[in-house]
Amino acid sequence: MPPASHTHASSGPGHRLRSATDGVRFDRLGRTALLVGFLVLFGFYASAGLRMWTARADSIQRREAVVKLQNERTVLLRERKALDGQLGVATQARRLGMVLPGEVPFVITGLPGETH
Repeated sequence: MPPASHTHASSGPGHRLRSATDGVRFDRLGRTALLVGFLVLFGFYASAGLRMWTARADSIQRREAVVKLQNERTVLLRERKALDGQLGVATQARRLGMVLPGEVPFVITGLPGETH
């Protein structure tokens, strides 16, 4: 049986066993607080980055919508210019199959290249 003074083989000079009364380990507490602080800071940066990413995607979609609407406006202005005056209105009405009062409409069928 070993002597009573050597009951703890791992405890050498300068080592002592921790007990519940030793108190708080401030080195561990400091490291934990620093880690939590870094995680919170990273969360703020990640949140800002995500907002920037979504704002960029939204601006790209809006830019595409603006280009589409500008093209549509150009087409509509061209149509409006074509309809200016009585001649433009009459031409569009004839394309739609309308005739002036007193006119007799004729439909020509059987032309080459016509398919029914």
